[in-house]
Amino acid sequence: VTDLITLTNTINAADMDGTGSAIKFNQWYYDGSSPATEDAAKIAIATETDWTSTASTRDSYMSFFTSDGGTLAEKLRITSGGNVGIGVDAPTALLEVEQGSSGGGIAFKIDNDDTDQIAMSIEADTVTTGKVINITADGLTSGKVLNITSTGTLTGSIIDITADSATTGKGINISMDALTSGSMLYLDDNSSSTTGRNCVSIIQNNDA
Repeated sequence: VTDLITLTNTINAADMDGTGSAIKFNQWYYDGSSPATEDAAKIAIATETDWTSTASTRDSYMSFFTSDGGTLAEKLRITSGGNVGIGVDAPTALLEVEQGSSGGGIAFKIDNDDTDQIAMSIEADTVTTGKVINITADGLTSGKVLNITSTGTLTGSIIDITADSATTGKGINISMDALTSGSMLYLDDNSSSTTGRNCVSIIQNNDA
């Protein structure tokens, strides 16, 4: 790959974490008498550390800004380690999505309209310890930690977790220390069928 454009920031100092460069995009807005430009978006690159001649000190991040209500703010960041944060500027996982306390919306949504495909697949074939899925909602006092609704004709599994190589740990771990009402796990089988179905089926092939 050939670098066709190179942007260089010449600033250097003993303390230079957060030093960087950005590309800003402006947009004209309509005004009958005096139209003008305002910030529309920005892509920024900056240092995470104080850069020196030692290669291990030279970590950087990339962040993306958009305008919401006339205010330019960071929405997504990619860290030097490859972690991606949406709504958070210090992601601690490969993908971390954070909805602000005043957001009032859905932080993460998967919408798959394909009739014969998997909406979400988690593969952890080499995991031998730890947790495949870990749900923590210590501050929840009412509502649901996990809510799954299927109104169509089901000929498979709503949830299918396979961790055949796991020898220790937990397949599903739910922690709700502050729960005062509701249910930690709630199953509602309202099927009209009276035979040939199980609300819960647990199969243990190897007796301990």
